[in-house]
Amino acid sequence: VESGLIVALANALKTAGLDALGLFPAVTIVCVASSALTNVISNLAAANIILPILQPIAILIKCHPLVLLTAATLSCT
Repeated sequence: VESGLIVALANALKTAGLDALGLFPAVTIVCVASSALTNVISNLAAANIILPILQPIAILIKCHPLVLLTAATLSCT
């Protein structure tokens, strides 16, 4: 069952100006957020929360989703 929350989050980030951000700042933000989240919860739980959110965000900033997903996965370890 899809609630549409991820699409709404991606649209909110678009209105906040995330789509004008470059690839390097986006990867940096993803890495810092993933590392910060793993200080609070387990690595596997952080990856399970972050990865589904990053796919529409990657499409929003017009980069291949594997770029952000790989950065988040490596930051969660």
